[in-house]
Amino acid sequence: MKKTLLILFLAVASLTACKKDEESSNKLEGRWDFVSGYAVVKENGVIISEKTKEPEEGGEALIFEGNKFRLLEAEKTESTGTFSTTENTINFKFDDDSDVTLPLKWNSSTEIVITTEETYTQEGKNYQDKEERTYKKR
Repeated sequence: MKKTLLILFLAVASLTACKKDEESSNKLEGRWDFVSGYAVVKENGVIISEKTKEPEEGGEALIFEGNKFRLLEAEKTESTGTFSTTENTINFKFDDDSDVTLPLKWNSSTEIVITTEETYTQEGKNYQDKEERTYKKR
């Protein structure tokens, strides 16, 4: 009996998780235009560069259709592939077979923030680059 209840619980939990992932993916359906960005570089934990970014002429956009995405720069396709989401991450699998999972934050039903973060060591110094890019649904 306990084993049956455990299997039933796991089945319900996995269905609920799939539904949340599906809802998040469905909410992304459509075109999202880049509206602002914030980038910071730290060297050994100290900020050495900080800047905001505004959309450039022609702009950048992400287009989500089903489980596929396109990244546009000045209305030209720069990257394509598939994507999947969880409640707070997005995984991009590019057509060249590379992939990346990034934090995804919903500011509202029409505004998202995707964050990239990289740490590396160069000439004995530790660096952390972080960029937050805000997109608004068109």
